[in-house]
Amino acid sequence: MPGWRVGFAVGNERLIAALARVKSYLDYGAFTPIRVAATAALNGSDDVIEDVRKVYKSRHDVLVESFGRSGWDIPVPKATMFAWAPIPAQFAHLGSLRIRQAPDQGNWRQRSPRRRLR
Repeated sequence: MPGWRVGFAVGNERLIAALARVKSYLDYGAFTPIRVAATAALNGSDDVIEDVRKVYKSRHDVLVESFGRSGWDIPVPKATMFAWAPIPAQFAHLGSLRIRQAPDQGNWRQRSPRRRLR
């Protein structure tokens, strides 16, 4: 699950206590079901890992192949579930931060204006 990080630290009792105190001021704990799932994953069998890898590989293969057929070549991910897609050539001159401000190119991002309900 991207965005959720679960980890642990092992070491000197005083240093770990200090780390726990600093962490409690800087961030927040993960949602309880995430912690429970992480505990089950860390303590459980590794039998499902290969199945999960196959699911993610299948998903990124479909994504890369589909975009490739439409003319958007995306490098095949080697060790991640993410596909890092380069900006399409016709928009490269805009840079990554200005892509949202691109003029309408074949209605690729055109949206109808929002209307206020009374």
